[in-house]
Amino acid sequence: MSQAPARKLRTWSRFGQIRRVPSEYEIVTHDTNYTTRPGRAAALESNPTTPVNMWFLTYRDHSPLSADDWHGFRDPDELTYRKYVTMQDEQETVVEGILDEFGKVNHDANLSLQWLQVLATVFTPMRFPAHALQMTQAYLGQIAPSSYITNCTAFAAVLVVSASRPISGSSESIVARPAAASSAFGVQRCTQCRSTDAFSGRFEIA
Repeated sequence: MSQAPARKLRTWSRFGQIRRVPSEYEIVTHDTNYTTRPGRAAALESNPTTPVNMWFLTYRDHSPLSADDWHGFRDPDELTYRKYVTMQDEQETVVEGILDEFGKVNHDANLSLQWLQVLATVFTPMRFPAHALQMTQAYLGQIAPSSYITNCTAFAAVLVVSASRPISGSSESIVARPAAASSAFGVQRCTQCRSTDAFSGRFEIA
């Protein structure tokens, strides 16, 4: 008795037995993490006992945090690079417009000494925890067990950087003002958070 011919693979066979056309988000995201490729001897193409491969083996492949199917995770926003660029262009246009309006009226020149002290304590130091969060997101994306998680954390890391840019820009604008207070602010913004009870102890690992 002859066997039936093998069924040809369809365009979306990489997704398994699905009965629908994958979304754009799924098409450009699914199983694109090279370090999780099938049949690999190690995460990267080098000696499996190198430190970086042992790191992947220990803290990802043998992690106590596991799931039956990591590819089952989905970003609720289903961000792709195309959607991200469009979204950020619109949002940054709004933010830049607001900052330009403040610049036209020379807003920073009218800030009181008391408010400069507040800004030096709680505003400009936020760049540091934002940078730490960006590095955390980047690390999570690197070691993630699924490309769906990698892409999500990569966009999250870039969003944190984008959000911290106005903080840096506003801080430089304040320092550039001719008043003597701006000089004090320039020193305070780097040291104030270390001497404040609310922030003490939070920079010990830096």
